[in-house]
Amino acid sequence: MGLVLLAISGTIAGLPVAVPAVLTQIAGYLAVAGTVMSGISQATVDTGEMAKSR
Repeated sequence: MGLVLLAISGTIAGLPVAVPAVLTQIAGYLAVAGTVMSGISQATVDTGEMAKSR
């Protein structure tokens, strides 16, 4: 989901037409949310799988 938010924010930010400031601000928020979600998903480990591998 984080990558989807990053893709959406990149699309909004990269539009070749002038967009309202609100849309630019929303794109920034989506980028931050996507970055945080991606970081959390990379740091999360399923401990059940780790226990099976031992």
